[in-house]
Amino acid sequence: MPYKSISYTKEQNKAIVKLNRPEALNALNRETLSELESALDEIRSDPEVNVVVITAEGQKAFSAGADLKEASGLDEAGVRELIESGQRVYRKIDDLPKPVLVAINGIALGGGVEMSLAGDVRVASETAKLGSPEVNIGLIPGWGGTQRLPKLLGKGKAAELIFTGGIVDAKEAERIGLIDRVLSQDEFTSAVHRMADAIASKPSTSRAELIQVVKSA
Repeated sequence: MPYKSISYTKEQNKAIVKLNRPEALNALNRETLSELESALDEIRSDPEVNVVVITAEGQKAFSAGADLKEASGLDEAGVRELIESGQRVYRKIDDLPKPVLVAINGIALGGGVEMSLAGDVRVASETAKLGSPEVNIGLIPGWGGTQRLPKLLGKGKAAELIFTGGIVDAKEAERIGLIDRVLSQDEFTSAVHRMADAIASKPSTSRAELIQVVKSA
């Protein structure tokens, strides 16, 4: 199907999903989430896909999080639907029976960080900044951050980030385990593809078994 707010391409056995609203810092609106869900369903059922890369168009932002401009115009039922939609989509990322590499190019805030947490491996450009600033505007992480962040970082460090709404640079994010590797801006795209190719090249039997073990940890 044609997509507007994301792009989806296949390169050999790699599925490349890109958030495609750079003019809005790739903020996540209802259309984006709906298209992500459709792409994930397509990827799940495609036996040719061995690895999934989730990234974004542009260098300024992976995703600034939920589209607050859209959300401010929703009634209570609409906001509830938006929250449930994000939770459902992120669970689908988490549950994919294929390795998911999240490549963060630029800022990743709120729902952007929460999306990365649903993946298996997170890498970021050296200019990236990450955080969960929802508390600064009287909100809480609603798309899994309160569960996945403590699981990844431990309760204390996760609580510090969530309670203070602080934002960390790529090096600090790597130090605390929020991302797994920092990549230079110049080599970001090529390095991401090399990592994806390395993952995809492994025998299907061992890859399937590893996915099951690692995702259930």
